[in-house]
Amino acid sequence: MGFSYFVGNLFSSVYAGLFDKNYATILWLGVRDTVKNVTGWKLILPRKGESELYFEQSGAGKLKLSQLGDGARGLIQMVGDLACRCALLNPHFGAKAAEKTDGIVLIDEIDLHLHPAWQQTILNDLKQAFPCIQFIVTTHSPQVLSTVRRDNIRILGRDSTNRVVAGKPYAQSYGEPAGDVLQGVMLVDPLPPVPERVELQHLTSLVEQGYYDKPEAVLLMTNLSQVLGEKHPQLLRLQRSIFRQRALSQ
Repeated sequence: MGFSYFVGNLFSSVYAGLFDKNYATILWLGVRDTVKNVTGWKLILPRKGESELYFEQSGAGKLKLSQLGDGARGLIQMVGDLACRCALLNPHFGAKAAEKTDGIVLIDEIDLHLHPAWQQTILNDLKQAFPCIQFIVTTHSPQVLSTVRRDNIRILGRDSTNRVVAGKPYAQSYGEPAGDVLQGVMLVDPLPPVPERVELQHLTSLVEQGYYDKPEAVLLMTNLSQVLGEKHPQLLRLQRSIFRQRALSQ
């Protein structure tokens, strides 16, 4: 039973006189508040005969569920479905069903369609909304991993005998910049494979060896600054290194 079906069927039963209105309202308020706390979108009480759910958010107005972006719509449906299942499993908890229901939930690709800002908060938001539920999720997002402690992460891979293994990452993850997590935990170079990458690596090698004054290094710095921008993080680091080397040589 999905989220939309649960809410629609709940009030259809009320309107048909098959379900107590006060009790249905308590369950609905619990689901509505849980969805709003995680997603920021407030579910509007369905009117008699409405076939689609409506949501509202400050600055966005009233929108149908189908009018929302993939990320918001998917997150609302997932959280709403969990909240509805909690209400169905433990209706005696009333509006507190999401907070008091325990269990284990598996979510594949928790970051799917989510803006990076949402990826950085989704796990904490879910844990606050469903404090008694253990979440086991998969992700390819360094933003998500940066909100999880190293001991709670398992990286799937294969050992020397080709067996599937799950091990902890060597690098720290919690509170680390996404680029560091990408490199240290996921073992992916944060520099994209653009043509200038090789030139940037060569320039870095020249600067580290103290050859920053060589014509080749000066030309590379000039060209890369034009292509990547003077505020590129690696170029700024190299400029600071050159400044320190010059200061120490005086």
